[in-house]
Amino acid sequence: MEPGGRSVLGSPVVGRPQSGKLRIGDEWNAIVLLARTQTNPLKAVAELVENSLDARARRVSIVRGRHRGKTYLTVLDDGQGVRLGEDGRPDFRYVATHICDSIKRHLTEGERTGVHGEFGIGLLGFWAVGEVLRFSSRGSDGGLYEMVMRAGSPKYSIHPSRGRLPLPGVEVTVTPVRDTAKRTLSGERLERYLAEELRDRIRSTGVLIEIVDKVSRKRLTVKPKAFQGERVELTREIAVPEAAPVRVDLYYRVPAEGEPLDVGVFRDGTRVAGRIQDLDDFNRPPWTLNRLEGLVDFPGLNVSPATRSGVVPDAMLARFIEAVRSIEPAVVAFLETRERAEEQKASENLLKDVQRALAEALRQLEEHEYELFEVGRAAKEEQAETPGGGERDRRQVEIFEVGPPGPLTQVCVVPARARIAPGETRRLVARAMDEQRRSIDAGVAYVWEVESGPVRIAGAEGPQAEVHAPNEHGAAVIGVTASQEGIEVRAKATISVEERSPLLGEGGEGRRGLPGYRLIQAAGQPWRSRYDAGANVIDINAGHRDYAAARGKLRSLRRYIAKLYAKEIVLLNFPGYAPGAILDRMVELLTRMEDRL
Repeated sequence: MEPGGRSVLGSPVVGRPQSGKLRIGDEWNAIVLLARTQTNPLKAVAELVENSLDARARRVSIVRGRHRGKTYLTVLDDGQGVRLGEDGRPDFRYVATHICDSIKRHLTEGERTGVHGEFGIGLLGFWAVGEVLRFSSRGSDGGLYEMVMRAGSPKYSIHPSRGRLPLPGVEVTVTPVRDTAKRTLSGERLERYLAEELRDRIRSTGVLIEIVDKVSRKRLTVKPKAFQGERVELTREIAVPEAAPVRVDLYYRVPAEGEPLDVGVFRDGTRVAGRIQDLDDFNRPPWTLNRLEGLVDFPGLNVSPATRSGVVPDAMLARFIEAVRSIEPAVVAFLETRERAEEQKASENLLKDVQRALAEALRQLEEHEYELFEVGRAAKEEQAETPGGGERDRRQVEIFEVGPPGPLTQVCVVPARARIAPGETRRLVARAMDEQRRSIDAGVAYVWEVESGPVRIAGAEGPQAEVHAPNEHGAAVIGVTASQEGIEVRAKATISVEERSPLLGEGGEGRRGLPGYRLIQAAGQPWRSRYDAGANVIDINAGHRDYAAARGKLRSLRRYIAKLYAKEIVLLNFPGYAPGAILDRMVELLTRMEDRL
């Protein structure tokens, strides 16, 4: 109240406060507003089907066709038909003059069982489908009567009609179907929509819903959508005080990449929200993890009258929220158990993919390199048996080594670290390179020597040397000096003389298999991976932000782990190399691996 006796809105306050009852100022404008809130043609057809189910129909047919160049849509059923008036004719007048006051609201409790309609606005949905609605039903005299309504017009007409009904209930025809609704109302789309929208009503009533699409010449039967995956066996019902229980039907599965899984919210068999997370109270895990599909059904929910989609925020919604929240801890525990099992399975498959890509990559690399696990030699032997394999390698060498190499700047020994069983011989190869790491194949002299340890050089010819291990264990160092026109460079290899490890490959060939991997939770630690020689596994930091970023998609995770494998294998095979040379080796290996991931 402002000074001077005026209200905040500016009107003078005179006498006693007044009260009254709200009413519609313009009834037709209200009807237009209600009709225009129903914009989904599929939902409008679903409303017509639900009217048939409320009329106890056991069979519903939906026909889409063309007549004189215009598309029409017809819904007919074998239900009870329109209620008859005192004159024995269908009481269409009541239907047309009691919008927002459905006769179903006045049924007894027993009569309302299985009946969903209550708002009396379902027919208005035809505005989203087409121009004219024709509603036909029989009278007590067996004659056929019809009501005609037009979108955008406040008038209706009722008159006797010729012909007969294919089914004993009602027939509703909308024509012509709007251009904007023609594609939406195809037979396939209608079948999918009704299978989801009316899933439980179809199951509980056993109604047969057929779609006859004469335009595309297809006949379809609407079958309730079947959920896939493993059923979450927690509870079938949740008790709700002073109301019907909440029915729960949840299923767990890992979706295909990009596939959304939805838990729908239903009211007595009819979907009122496509995803439970659309309700603010459930926009969080476990409902947003995309691992659950199914439904939760609560008959006590109140829905938006105009669209019949969306839930009214009232006391019944609060009870629904409380009931569903009570099972969330059990759902979370179930998901954690299944996710661990799925992660283990995915890890096994992913490991096979990465190892297969690595083995294929090693087939293309030069002999005697990457031999810490001795997979290079086996891959080379397999490649030698492949027609054209050697020619492919020669082409690759030509690509990498265009032009004559420069002067000698470095030499390396491959493998730089090797294991030799007592009494066996192992070949080492020296590789002379220029500043750009191109191989120098001529004009270089090599001198091999044992710097320390219980081994001897059984024979040396140019860049190759045969190293023999005595029957005793120990460590040795082999050195090689490469010289060219007064330039000398030197490299070393470390030899371990020991018995074959149980980690070596099958068959006694002495080959150590490719390492596996294991996930370590080390959140906050900077390392991404590290090799455990004793267990022959690569530890991967599952707590690193890079792992978390890649984990969302299987392909990204596979490529990330492949990069870690490439890093660890290059570091193990080429210790002491300059950073640039290490990075070159990683690129070399990853280039060949990624094509196979």
